[in-house]
Amino acid sequence: RLYDDNGEKQFHSVIVVTDRTVLDDQLQDTIYQFEHQDGVVGRINNKEGDGSKSEKLASALENSQPII
Repeated sequence: RLYDDNGEKQFHSVIVVTDRTVLDDQLQDTIYQFEHQDGVVGRINNKEGDGSKSEKLASALENSQPII
């Protein structure tokens, strides 16, 4: 996490975007391995949770998900 001189976060969220399904799955798994704490990594896919990917992305952005 990156903070400024006042101790404030410089970024509220980091969004990783790809247009390849296989690469997307690999990146999600790799990023998830970095951070095992619940609620840090938001996976936007059709395999987990309810709703469309658009709805999941909107929810992650509204809730300031740290890694999307």
